[in-house]
Amino acid sequence: MRVTDANAAIRIGRWALDNREILPDQIRHDIAHLAERGSQKLMAGLRDDELAILRGERR
Repeated sequence: MRVTDANAAIRIGRWALDNREILPDQIRHDIAHLAERGSQKLMAGLRDDELAILRGERR
């Protein structure tokens, strides 16, 4: 994953976090996966608790 891809994945993840009530579960899980990979690449981005919320997990 290139840096520009990682940045885009994180931005989409932040949008999805704000709009999670309108997204189907599978889409939210897929976006959370991409955002997590982007965050790992840049060592910045969505936090673990934000990713858990996006996935619908209780923390």
